[in-house]
Amino acid sequence: MKQAIEEAGTLNQTKIRDIMAKKTYPTALGPFKFTNNIFIDHPGEVGQWQNGTWEIIDVGKKRTAKPMYPKPAWQPPPPPAKK
Repeated sequence: MKQAIEEAGTLNQTKIRDIMAKKTYPTALGPFKFTNNIFIDHPGEVGQWQNGTWEIIDVGKKRTAKPMYPKPAWQPPPPPAKK
């Protein structure tokens, strides 16, 4: 998004969309581009923290773990370090 805004030179959503519709951008998740106005290469993920690791629990090929249900209770943050 940042790259498209810089290329558009404006925050005009139509201009930004038009630029993004024609280009491929490198991202941390891999190449980002629209195909037929849809971002199909990365349709989204549903995740869950499990044992300190972010796991993908979507049904499909990106799944890294089955969902934990019921969801475990949030763990309290560790106490601040003593100085």
